[in-house]
Amino acid sequence: MKSFEQICQEIESNENSTLNKSWQEAKEEKKKLNRISIIICIIVDALLIGGKSISYLAFNQFSGFMFMYLFTTLIFVALMDLIIFAVINMIFGKKQKEYIKNYKHLIIRNVMSNFYNNLEYFPQKGLPRYVYDEGEFGEFYDEYISEDYLEANLENNCGIQMAEVETKETETYTDSEGKTQTRTVTVFYGLVAKITMDKSINSKIKIMQSGKFLLSGNRLKMDSSEFEKYFDVQATDKIHGMQLLTADVMEDLIEFQNQNKVRFDVVIYNNNIYLRFHCGEMFEPSNISKGPIHKESLKKYYNILNFTSNLSNKLVNLIKDTEF
Repeated sequence: MKSFEQICQEIESNENSTLNKSWQEAKEEKKKLNRISIIICIIVDALLIGGKSISYLAFNQFSGFMFMYLFTTLIFVALMDLIIFAVINMIFGKKQKEYIKNYKHLIIRNVMSNFYNNLEYFPQKGLPRYVYDEGEFGEFYDEYISEDYLEANLENNCGIQMAEVETKETETYTDSEGKTQTRTVTVFYGLVAKITMDKSINSKIKIMQSGKFLLSGNRLKMDSSEFEKYFDVQATDKIHGMQLLTADVMEDLIEFQNQNKVRFDVVIYNNNIYLRFHCGEMFEPSNISKGPIHKESLKKYYNILNFTSNLSNKLVNLIKDTEF
């Protein structure tokens, strides 16, 4: 397994003309589209602010309320500007889409193959919804979105499925005028993995963020106060829970939490392990202006994949050697 520094050195030494050319074209396209967006925004802003100001003065006397009126207008205008930038880049950003495609094929695939064998990576495909639901993470959602799907094998030949997942809930609320409105809120956004083992633990163990199982009858009391500061454990068989949550496993979980500041959940259910990282967007290139490869975001992807690989292999081997 290569270190992050080794992977970066390989990428830089094998300077990829396809990726660099794609990045240059995407950067120039973005500059051009931004100039067009600015011109359109100036025209739209002038029409909106001017029209609303004339309308207000025509039907109202000048007063302090005008400042509040103009303030809300400016907020609306700012939102319109953001929408204009996003829509123009989405519709006309062909080169940017091509760069993202090349980045995932040439860079992300390279990083993934460092941890997994027989890798198959499908950036446009998602993790099946039923696989996510199997993890029983205990959250309600209405909308399910997934992409950047991979299938591979761990070093012990256990299969792994992984993808970026976003779930959303539509909620109803009453606005300041007493009217009923709806809005969509994100419930979970991050990376989800499922590992399928040859052996079953014949029970379920859930390791979630601290406070999740405070009122649960199956909550497992752990020996480590530092571990309990971050995590709660729920186990249908408490003996199985103690067998698998060894001191070194707990230490690995604490270390990743401290070093990466990424919340995560682990569910072991019979012969499956489910991992969920609350890390937001994954496997996307960062700001184009920062270069074809942004090491800070790539390091984040590397650390999560590395932890997923190491933890999965350790748990699989531990389960293999444990009698249930």
